[in-house]
Amino acid sequence: SLQEIDTVVILGHSMSDVDMPYFDEISKYIKKNSFWFVSYYSDVEHDELYSSVQQFAQSENYIKLFKIDDFSSLKIA
Repeated sequence: SLQEIDTVVILGHSMSDVDMPYFDEISKYIKKNSFWFVSYYSDVEHDELYSSVQQFAQSENYIKLFKIDDFSSLKIA
């Protein structure tokens, strides 16, 4: 039932090693060209989260990281 999903929004998640199988499973069932929006709290987390989500996104064009403080102004489309 996930094959119509084209946007994944991850809020407040560290995407640590223990969580990666969960995201891997999601990526198997959604559209291959789905957009991945991932929140982060501090700039220190940015690169690591970006690296993690690259495993699932079709390309860098489908990844958007944003500070959790900016969530209310985020445009997901």
